[in-house]
Amino acid sequence: MTILLPDWVNIENALDTLHCEVPRIANTPAINQMHEIQIMLAAMENRLANRITQVGDRITHVENSVNALTSSVNALTSSVNALTSSVNALTSSVNALTNKVNVLTNAVNQTNTCIPTLTQVVQTR
Repeated sequence: MTILLPDWVNIENALDTLHCEVPRIANTPAINQMHEIQIMLAAMENRLANRITQVGDRITHVENSVNALTSSVNALTSSVNALTSSVNALTSSVNALTNKVNVLTNAVNQTNTCIPTLTQVVQTR
């Protein structure tokens, strides 16, 4: 005598299908619900349009802030460039003065090397 076992695969498929189909059937709108659905869709569209407008306004605000910061950075960059030019000019002046001091130092050193000789000449006369 053969014992027949249930076909679990077919039963599982049937239950899965039933599990998926019952909510779909329950959520299928009836013809007389179309007006309510259209009202809900219009409300959703209005909320979405308002949200898009809010996002656009925020983007514009951020763009304006970025532009203001860019202007500030550009002004600061100009100031730094002007100060750099002033520093470069002062550095050139300091270098020129250093060269003059070096020339004078060399002259003093040469004079100092001549002093003993001059002292001997003066003492011998």
